Amino acid sequence: MTPTKIITLLLSLCWLATASGQQPTVAASVVSPDYIISPGDVVTLFTLNDPDGDATARVTNKGYVKHPYLGFVKVAGLTESSAAKVLEQALRGDFLVNPQVRVTVVNYAKVSFDVVGAVRSPGNFEVPANKRVTIVSAIARAGDFKDVAKKDAVILHRMENGQVRPYKVNVEALLKDPSKGPIYIQDGDTIEVKEGLW
Repeated sequence: MTPTKIITLLLSLCWLATASGQQPTVAASVVSPDYIISPGDVVTLFTLNDPDGDATARVTNKGYVKHPYLGFVKVAGLTESSAAKVLEQALRGDFLVNPQVRVTVVNYAKVSFDVVGAVRSPGNFEVPANKRVTIVSAIARAGDFKDVAKKDAVILHRMENGQVRPYKVNVEALLKDPSKGPIYIQDGDTIEVKEGLW
């Protein structure tokens, strides 16, 4: 197949994916090299010159992935490169002389959050865990504030130590001065936008 035909084929596949409502994906290591592996992620384990040591598996709720030789190894909380080093160290000696391992996230877990109250399209939203969402962009996903929204007293409900804790966030101030720092959404958060009193 000539290079021109290969390029044409790739462009056609991207067009078909877009037309069907699916977004073309990019290799995880290109998208986010510092991404922290999370429970629910699907990872591939590649060992150079040792196909028996390769695997594709979902990270368990407790953060472990099953390796063909080592059994369950904890990888959650590590970057891809850090997880590879942990596996190389565990393989060295008993299994391989000089192991070279690559760990790649091929499917990200989802972060789910709710936006309720005085927004135009309230509901539940999901994003891949590698896409960090701020409270401002979360509200934008819900169609933005209604005119009656109390932007300076948005309530962020977050589970901490087994209890849901409410935090008051002045989103209006964040919109006026982004240097105040972004507030990132976590899995299970609920953003409540109250109506102002006129």
